[in-house]
Amino acid sequence: MENEQAELLEDLQLREARVWEALVKGDLLADAEALGSEFLGVYSDGFAEKLDHIRQLENGPTIRGFTLTDCRVFPLGHDYAVFSYRAEFQRVKKKRPRQCM
Repeated sequence: MENEQAELLEDLQLREARVWEALVKGDLLADAEALGSEFLGVYSDGFAEKLDHIRQLENGPTIRGFTLTDCRVFPLGHDYAVFSYRAEFQRVKKKRPRQCM
């Protein structure tokens, strides 16, 4: 069971990194391919569905770089899990230091 959970965590980390890499590159297609059809983004200012996430890339990259830490996975069933992490990133159009969420 521990091995399965470790494998799931590794898989989800790789998948999530693809999403963030698409934000760095401004790659709408990569973002669309990386997100599942039932994607739900949870943010400090609300929720976003898959199309919302993809549309943010219409004008190119949105972040300069990112780091994902404190990754955790909580299996909820055969095909479901919660994946959470801390993201540090810097937005392209803001001169603020790195942000966290």
